[in-house]
Amino acid sequence: REIKNSPPPPPQAPLWEVSSQWRSSEGLDSHLGVLQQDLDDMVLLDPPPPQDPNASQFDATARKEALADALGVRKTPHKVGEQMGPRARNLPSRSANRPRAQKPSANNMSLLSPLSKPTNETLMDVDTTVETTTRPPLLSIGPFASLHPKIAMVCIYEEKDITKQACNIFLVSNQEGSGTLTLCLVRPREDASNNPNEVVLFSLESAQKGTSPVLNGENIAQFEVVPKTTIPCVAAAPLEASPVPCCFVATEKKKLFVHSHKAATDMLLLYNDSNQGQRKMTLCRNNMPIVDCALHENSGFRFGIVEDICNAVGNRIDLIVASSSGSSEPVCLRTRITLKVDTNAICEKVVQAVEATLSSPKLRESTSKGVEVGLKIRADCVRMYQALLQPSDGSSAVDGDAASKAVGSVLCALLVFELLGKDVNSKSDQAMESSTPEMSAWEMLLNSEYHKNYSSAECPQLVAPGASATPDTLDTLWRWNDLGDLHSLTVECLKEGSISFAMSVFDSMHAVYEDFKLYGSARDEGMRFVGSILCQVCTVCPASVGVPRDLFLEHYRRDLGDELFERTVGVANGQQESVVTPKAKHLSSHSDPPCIMSWVDARVSCKNVQCGYEQVPQESSLNAACTRTQSVVRIFSMLYGACDNSSAGKCERDRRVAIALIEEGFTDRALLRDALPTGVVVPLLEVLFRCRDEKELLDLALDDPEMWSLIGRDDVYKNSQGAGSGFSELSLYKDDSLSALDVSDQSTQQLSKLEDKDKDGVCPLEVTSSMLFPEDNRIREVGRLLRSSRPMYLNVPRAIEVTDHDYERMKQEKLLLLSRRSLALPLGRGMFTIGNLQPVPAEPLPLPEISLVGRVPPTNAMLALDTSEMPTTDMKVWPDFHNGVAAGLRLPLHMDANDSISKITRTWIVYNRPDEAASQSQNNGNNAANANQANPIHAYGGLLMALGLRGHLTALEMTDIFDYLTQGTVTTTVGVLLGMAVNMRGSCDVSVSKMLCLHIPSLIPQHFSAIDVASPVQAAAIAGAGLLYQGSSHRMMTEFLLNEIGKRPTNDLNVVDREAYTLSCGIALGMVNLCRGEGTKNDGSRIGSAGLSDLRIEDRLYRYIVGGQDDAEIRRQREESDRLSLPSSSAANGNEKCSCIFEGNSINTHVTAPGATLALGLMYMMSGNTTIASAIALPDTHFLLEYVRPDFLMLRVIARALILWDDVKPSKEWIHSQLPKAAADGYEKMRKMAKNMSQPSVAPSLGDEDQSFDRQAVRLIHVHVIAGACFAIGLRFAGTGNREAAAAIFERVMELRDLRDGSDPISCALRPPVPVLEMCLGCVAISLAMVMAGSGDLEVLRLLKVLRWRCDEEVNYGSHLAFGTAIGLLFLGGGTCTLGREPEDIAALVMAFYPRFPASSTDNQYHLQALRNLYAIAVKEQSFRAIDVDTGESVFVPLEVHFEDPSTPPLKMTAPCLLFNTDAKPKELRVASERYYPLTLSMNDGIPRITIFVKRRSAHLSYLQDPHSQRSLLVQTGTFQGNKALDLISSFADDQEVLAFAKHLCDLGQPVGSGASGPFSIAGFCSRVLHESLLLDTDEALPLYLALRTTISSLQAGSFSVATQVWDFRIIKSYYEQRRQLQVSDSSPRLLNSEIVAYLLELLEKLLVGSGGLKRLVSANGASSQDGSVPIFFDTQVNPLAVSSTSMDLS
Repeated sequence: REIKNSPPPPPQAPLWEVSSQWRSSEGLDSHLGVLQQDLDDMVLLDPPPPQDPNASQFDATARKEALADALGVRKTPHKVGEQMGPRARNLPSRSANRPRAQKPSANNMSLLSPLSKPTNETLMDVDTTVETTTRPPLLSIGPFASLHPKIAMVCIYEEKDITKQACNIFLVSNQEGSGTLTLCLVRPREDASNNPNEVVLFSLESAQKGTSPVLNGENIAQFEVVPKTTIPCVAAAPLEASPVPCCFVATEKKKLFVHSHKAATDMLLLYNDSNQGQRKMTLCRNNMPIVDCALHENSGFRFGIVEDICNAVGNRIDLIVASSSGSSEPVCLRTRITLKVDTNAICEKVVQAVEATLSSPKLRESTSKGVEVGLKIRADCVRMYQALLQPSDGSSAVDGDAASKAVGSVLCALLVFELLGKDVNSKSDQAMESSTPEMSAWEMLLNSEYHKNYSSAECPQLVAPGASATPDTLDTLWRWNDLGDLHSLTVECLKEGSISFAMSVFDSMHAVYEDFKLYGSARDEGMRFVGSILCQVCTVCPASVGVPRDLFLEHYRRDLGDELFERTVGVANGQQESVVTPKAKHLSSHSDPPCIMSWVDARVSCKNVQCGYEQVPQESSLNAACTRTQSVVRIFSMLYGACDNSSAGKCERDRRVAIALIEEGFTDRALLRDALPTGVVVPLLEVLFRCRDEKELLDLALDDPEMWSLIGRDDVYKNSQGAGSGFSELSLYKDDSLSALDVSDQSTQQLSKLEDKDKDGVCPLEVTSSMLFPEDNRIREVGRLLRSSRPMYLNVPRAIEVTDHDYERMKQEKLLLLSRRSLALPLGRGMFTIGNLQPVPAEPLPLPEISLVGRVPPTNAMLALDTSEMPTTDMKVWPDFHNGVAAGLRLPLHMDANDSISKITRTWIVYNRPDEAASQSQNNGNNAANANQANPIHAYGGLLMALGLRGHLTALEMTDIFDYLTQGTVTTTVGVLLGMAVNMRGSCDVSVSKMLCLHIPSLIPQHFSAIDVASPVQAAAIAGAGLLYQGSSHRMMTEFLLNEIGKRPTNDLNVVDREAYTLSCGIALGMVNLCRGEGTKNDGSRIGSAGLSDLRIEDRLYRYIVGGQDDAEIRRQREESDRLSLPSSSAANGNEKCSCIFEGNSINTHVTAPGATLALGLMYMMSGNTTIASAIALPDTHFLLEYVRPDFLMLRVIARALILWDDVKPSKEWIHSQLPKAAADGYEKMRKMAKNMSQPSVAPSLGDEDQSFDRQAVRLIHVHVIAGACFAIGLRFAGTGNREAAAAIFERVMELRDLRDGSDPISCALRPPVPVLEMCLGCVAISLAMVMAGSGDLEVLRLLKVLRWRCDEEVNYGSHLAFGTAIGLLFLGGGTCTLGREPEDIAALVMAFYPRFPASSTDNQYHLQALRNLYAIAVKEQSFRAIDVDTGESVFVPLEVHFEDPSTPPLKMTAPCLLFNTDAKPKELRVASERYYPLTLSMNDGIPRITIFVKRRSAHLSYLQDPHSQRSLLVQTGTFQGNKALDLISSFADDQEVLAFAKHLCDLGQPVGSGASGPFSIAGFCSRVLHESLLLDTDEALPLYLALRTTISSLQAGSFSVATQVWDFRIIKSYYEQRRQLQVSDSSPRLLNSEIVAYLLELLEKLLVGSGGLKRLVSANGASSQDGSVPIFFDTQVNPLAVSSTSMDLS
């Protein structure tokens, strides 16, 4: 029977209602359905009520309200009951069911979603009239919901029977100063007879386990409060007067010279002394008095007693003093109290060492008196220091260093009392003051008043021969009885105890003495100061006190020298008495004098020598103040403690040593070299030198900049940081003259200086990309080809008979043809300049103009294009849009929200919005000047799309989006829709989905079905939906897009640009189900989309391709007819039919085939499904080919190549294999016939077989299939630079070009229509550019220049667009970018380079022009640029890329370069050059960076200076000689210290053989070591060589510290001898040259032969007679340590 007689099928609800019912039954899930929230917002669940037939169905206000509802920015509240169905009135409001403040699900999180924004941040009012629920308080829904609103306070101590309230509460340290605190309460006394107040001290002891108060299951108290003592007083205050002993200070990183220890909290006590009847101030440590404090009697202050103390901060406190002038107002004095000897760092270090020993836990086990003695020593030192500065008898202050005299006197008095029992406080000892040694006449002159007055007049001081001008070398000799007048507190404290501290004090001072030996160039003064004290103590000490006295004296004599030693001993002998009764039994706890240099030598030579130290001393056994000794002992124990000599073991040991050096404060090699003696530092520098080339260490990529800086490999650390350490993508665009430290800051300044008058970004690329193409000026040429902001060269030849009027018309016609090409250039320029701009927040985005002005030679007069007679006035709408996209694509990618460089803010985006009034006035103008200017409105729409492409559009608020969509132009709407969809692609974001659906008429409910949405906006919304749901296989969206492909026009409003809309539907369908078709992956796993099989997608798409009837569309039209037959819709029946197009029941394949073909190809991309591929195979007979349009054959070839991805071959044979056999045979027959016709001797054969096919159809089929095959190869090998693919396409381009331009018979016979040929030629040119994207290939550029040269009536706007796109692709990103090969990248390329180009600048019929800019999705920056880490300059460096597959050979290239895509996965990147240090970068996570930092070896020049290695030091002979030697050195070395060494110390300017030059002179020696250091890249060895050579020179000059200076040679010799014994390979890196070291040792041995048998000092077994140690002294005179001069007393 006929279908019309059959009963109608059961009615089915519309699609939007089906989705609503399904979601209501399944629950709310915004990821699986996007229409429910639209329906909820618009409250349109029922059909609208009947309307007046005469009333217009389009209501702009209602549409804006619906859009505002969908975007969550409603300005006016809902009117309850208006335009609501009965079901809607009974439903609760959306805000009641889903409050805006609730947190959306993870799948729906969006920066633009109104659900993710708190209500108080909404910029527009929201609907609050139907709110029915009460929101909970903020604390109950926020992140602090589980917290109590108040803070709990827990009682940790309770004291009963409190009579009076405390007036002051503070904490002080315990007696040891170890960190345990004591609570002090100052409160009134009940018995206030003498002192009105009292201080109650409570000890805060650690709480016992289980006794601490518990809150919520956790212990909150850590101490127990125990009453300790009570002290009567007037007032008390905390004061940080004394430092914490070093043994209690834990420093994570030690400083090298000045140790800033924490200060203990002492207590200043003001009280009335009943015994003396006066008020006193006493500084106490806890309850232990330290010293009384008072103002100086001669300080000039005339005040009464101190009434109060207050306002204590640090070591400063206010004294409230009664005035003595009769005034009743007291006076407030700000005073300072300190027990730190902060005027002399050496003295403070000595006091710290003594205090650390006396406060050590080991000594506290036997007695607690040591802490008090240590504090008394500090007090005596400060009191003595004040007495020397301000004598009480009015005499002048002492000369020299008062701090040294004070500390020396106190320590001498302590040791003399302990060793001899002499009390300096007894009056019987005052007679010893007259016992002074005899002085020479010269010394008497130096101590005379005349000399003092002469020195104070700042006159030059005369110095005796051999004496030092500094007063603390020979004149700083103290006497222990100098402390008698001050009544030593230390001696009084020692009298009360029975334990002797002599050994502890002496050992600590000797430890400091040895510690000063490790202070490199700053040890001389410290050794002399401490050594002179120890010499005096040993001299006065009787021989009966311990055996090692003579050993210590001999030890100090060798170190200090004979002159200073004899003088010191002489002073001590003058104070010694004949009969003494020693109190102490031993002088030291050591049997032999400990020597740190002997210990270092023993560790280096791996020998067990008794040197007073343990083999591996524990840190607790060393004095806490001797930080340098601790550092050296720790590092050398670590260096020579392990016995693993394997490669990995040595690497790990070296790494731990480097880390230990950093932890000890040696963060710089120069600092390490200056801080330690030469002999000690050589083994450490050797370790750092080895670490530079250790592959195991470099592979670790430790994130420690200090470590890599110490090693000398800053490049490794900067490479490990990548774009997160200050180098983003913009680091590629930097001037070559930048420094490595400020490269990020200076790059902006350099680029700003580069004038970019055209504002198009081409001029900066001419500089930044110059190193990518150094051989020629191709970058400048490409900039000229793609620049559209300059006037065009207009040369129109004029015949004699042409009138002026006709000539002007000819110039306008030619200018119009040139303007077509100029309007098509922004798309290619956007590719060329992508990502090369760093925006300035305070400046608008530079927007270039599109010039339609001609420059007429020879006068270069400007001729503007006359647009008054043109048929269309909007010829610049889409070119301006592309111009805005090109300007916006210059912005950097959205990398990280914390990156201020690449972050684009909402303020900046809105700031760039043009003035609409000015734009409207510009559009209304018809003059030529306005036509030549860029329309900012259309350009701003392109900018919005570009912001989405670069990932910045989410910075806008939803209110801004609403404003753009309601008040903007078509281009603005298209830019917002596509930009937001690209920015959120693949996320299925709800807000963006609603925004897109409201611009698709098929998704708008019936009430708004007649809304006029422009066809470009509809196509953009459909394409945006595909991008938003990319790869999600969203069922509702898939069904909708599938229906839209075959949907017939229902009214006259949706027939314009219908082909572009259907194509967008097909591509969007393929994007939603990208690679989701049934198939098999390369690894054998199956792929497919679950839940879509019932939609029969493949069958329906096949029907859309080949034609026939669409059952689904027929059923949909029947349902629509039933719906329109309702009374409520009868008034609208007249507008629901299309009067322009009638297609019947058959599918119009001219509209549906392109989209369906590409949808099928994208769905089954890379699946290898031969069944689907065979369904769209090309017909093989002339009869079947007549039923398929030739351009559809091209799309079928592309779709088949996408499906059979691995079968695409880059060859000429594969291209020809895509041609149908019938068409290929016919084309070949036509070629042969044309060839025969071109030969007069051969008669053409015209048989019946020649007329059996359509020749024009064969021509069209041939060019379209060839173009499609080339496009398929371009997609398959995009961004690979495959030479085979490029050669195959290149040959086809030449073939098509010959068809276009050739005039021979063969070309004329085979030539299809010119517009078709131009389109196919543009498609093939883009295919070639896709393969060579970013390569800048010169041959391809020449070919493209030839193709674009033609500019006549037959070349339309689309051809110029294609050729400009090809040139831009070839130089993508200025040669720094290429195209990706992921499925989403290929889909974007298909959408952007769809091979159907517009006929004019206003044409959007077959493809939306805005989609041409989606290529930016597939752009990948894969370039490498090498930067010298020392100079900051870009350099050429050979690189190798190794792949995971070992069988794949490494890819060799030279940076700066572009890394093309490869089928093999890259594994690592290596620097393959002997000129630079080895470097390996992992590429497992993709390309790690675009900037590679390298470090050049000093013996080589860069490849830019020496391309062929002909100027390297390795090929030069001899040393540096002649006047040009300094210029030669400066080319190899960039270090200013090396250049200064060469300029001032080497004999570069001296002729060979002159007296000032020679191998035995210092200048000749410096020249030799400079050449050696540059050759072996050991620049840091120059100061070591110079120090050793200077040592020999000072010994030749008669220096007295021979033993001190010999230690460096001995340790160095032991080190290299040990290396030789361990059979270390000679090829291993070595810092010092063995020949030069042997030469210096030979000079030293020759020098010591005649020095009284001192040759033993440098022998392998040479040692002193008993302890095996050879002490060392300083070899140079240095300035004392700079310290701040401060006062201890109250001032």
